[in-house]
Amino acid sequence: MGQVPLVCPPLAMVQSGKAKDVTVGCSAPLGATFVAGGVNFSVFSRNASRVELLLFDRVDDTHPARVIEVQSSTNRSLDYWHVLVEGIGGSTLWI
Repeated sequence: MGQVPLVCPPLAMVQSGKAKDVTVGCSAPLGATFVAGGVNFSVFSRNASRVELLLFDRVDDTHPARVIEVQSSTNRSLDYWHVLVEGIGGSTLWI
């Protein structure tokens, strides 16, 4: 899979939450997209009041290695929830 350029509004560089490797990201494209430096995640939900991104180290792990709460105040554009996680790549699994 190749990397696509990340085209976002200027808000994309605002810190989201406490983790320094998590930024606002972009609402498009939907899904998980490899970008320079990490992965952009975007999901659509008209009715969600909360979204969490679960990261796993191995396919047989029963508990996530990391849980990232996607902040509605900074990581939501209309019905699209989005977050950019820097420093992860193809070996990281997510749901």
